[in-house]
Amino acid sequence: MDLNEWFWKVPAEDLKAGSFWIPEEKKWICLVCGRVYEEGKVYEVEGDLYLAEKAIDLHIRCDHGGTWNFLLELDQRFSVLSETQTVLLTFLHDGKSNRDIAQEMKVSESTVRNHRFRLREKAKQARIFLALWELVEVLEKREDKLVEYPKTATMIDDRYSVTEEEAQKMIEKYVDRNGKIIVFPNKQKSKWIILRHIIKEHLKKGIKYEESEINRILMNVIDDYVMVRRYLIEYGFLQRTPDGRAYWIPF
Repeated sequence: MDLNEWFWKVPAEDLKAGSFWIPEEKKWICLVCGRVYEEGKVYEVEGDLYLAEKAIDLHIRCDHGGTWNFLLELDQRFSVLSETQTVLLTFLHDGKSNRDIAQEMKVSESTVRNHRFRLREKAKQARIFLALWELVEVLEKREDKLVEYPKTATMIDDRYSVTEEEAQKMIEKYVDRNGKIIVFPNKQKSKWIILRHIIKEHLKKGIKYEESEINRILMNVIDDYVMVRRYLIEYGFLQRTPDGRAYWIPF
């Protein structure tokens, strides 16, 4: 299970904590950046030494500002929150009263109460929908199951409507037995599936690669590695520093 799947399928308690425990591997995973903390090892955080469970908690708070900020800043298509709702949630998280919120937002207290009511209803609806969807997923057949698209994708359209079965056929068509790309596809659906395959098979999350490392890895996959590197960034499979010296897989 890759990190995208972890983030979108872990229980709400893990999302709130910002980390996920893998018992069979005895590792903690940061759900924000994918950093791994192994049980029994000691980690330095801001000059002090901590065991894995405490270290990852401090890492999330110190390096990411806590999970609240990260979750609140997710793209609106994931949080489905309006700007007003986001502001109101922030005030509630800060412990402000209805009166204080009304003054800050320049609205009446009754308006604040109405917003709070709608947010509670939204939470109830979300819980029911989640339960219904999980029941659907239990019965979902492989040929009907859609492939997870990169969560950093900038544009979501029907190119991402690809089933697991269709994806496997694309991989068999464009990738030989040695893992080399026979020909890079032109169609958008096939293109992102092959890019996803390259990421899953040849790169690892939680690692920052130098540009020379990325080039060397991609050279073994396809001749036009520069083009593929560009597409990996464009489709959200890779991120890089402004100077192009470091590349990594976003969570």
